[in-house]
Amino acid sequence: MEGASATSGDRLPTVLLHTAELIKYRDERRMLVFTLLHGEPVEGTIRWFDEEAIHLVDAERSEVTLFKHAIASYRSR
Repeated sequence: MEGASATSGDRLPTVLLHTAELIKYRDERRMLVFTLLHGEPVEGTIRWFDEEAIHLVDAERSEVTLFKHAIASYRSR
């Protein structure tokens, strides 16, 4: 590889685009609105997330964990 100093065994891990976006929203503490598959909106900021779930804190400091397979979409507020 031109300009790269790492060997093939030392590659940096690839971060998926949607994961990078969630990291950005978490770090910015941006308010998001998640729409669940059955249509219910859930609003909050991301406290943590992993491969299966996203944990939110809402404006009243209540916390909820959403399983990713139950989320239809999300948007920034």
